[in-house]
Amino acid sequence: MSIPFLTRKPNSRELERLRLSMSVFRDGSGQERESDNSSRPGWRDFERIFADILAGYANENKEIFDVVVSSTAHINNTYGISLKSKELSRASALEDLENAGRVYMELCNSPAKLWEPIVQKLQLTENVFREKRQSVAKSVGECIIATVTQWHTEAKQKYENNNPGKKLDIASSKYITVSSKIKDGVRSYQVHSFSLSLPTGLIWEFSSEKCLRGYDSSNPREVVFDWYGLSGGQLKYYPRASEAIYKSPIFYLEQPPVYTPSDRAKTYWPAKWGSD
Repeated sequence: MSIPFLTRKPNSRELERLRLSMSVFRDGSGQERESDNSSRPGWRDFERIFADILAGYANENKEIFDVVVSSTAHINNTYGISLKSKELSRASALEDLENAGRVYMELCNSPAKLWEPIVQKLQLTENVFREKRQSVAKSVGECIIATVTQWHTEAKQKYENNNPGKKLDIASSKYITVSSKIKDGVRSYQVHSFSLSLPTGLIWEFSSEKCLRGYDSSNPREVVFDWYGLSGGQLKYYPRASEAIYKSPIFYLEQPPVYTPSDRAKTYWPAKWGSD
């Protein structure tokens, strides 16, 4: 049996179960607080939601794959999900994705992890940013993308070493993004999935003393990667929405009753809580 979001597109019932599972975290238990004292799911909640609906488990640590799911057809095969979430600032952001838009992912926010191979393999330092040394922009850009790809391979090897007999299928593993935006006080969501294979053949330039930018060679003004190698270390990836393996419709969450921690405690242990 195939697995939705990983080996095939989810059907309408499976997407509805995702939507309803996300809606649970509107009840005050979600990671992110709303102004009306309700809540919404945050990045940790999304990991737990996908793990739950796909009968997998969430690593809840700094692993490359946030969620690991076992194959239903081959008991020793597993798949990884690198899960990303982002609230977009523009009110029309999700609709814009329908018109040649690009999805937002942050792949890394640790500069040391990306600088180490640059220093070791290219013998370059942070001065390439300060000097905007365009002659090495391509080499640095290709090095950071190769490093991210190597992380996937290392994650596979680590998983298989820790789980003898198991195989982690990189080819069927995915990036899954949950994008949201708010308009007129109403929040909407959209889910995309992408291959772990990252684009190559890009045009790399230092766009500033802080940012190395990778442009789409077929659309040279469209940005595919931003790496802020000196300030925060974020590596941001913007795949084209039209190239997603799966794209959900835009959807909204239900609003359940909101419960505070004390509300829950009174319900779970009324005798111990006592009366006022």
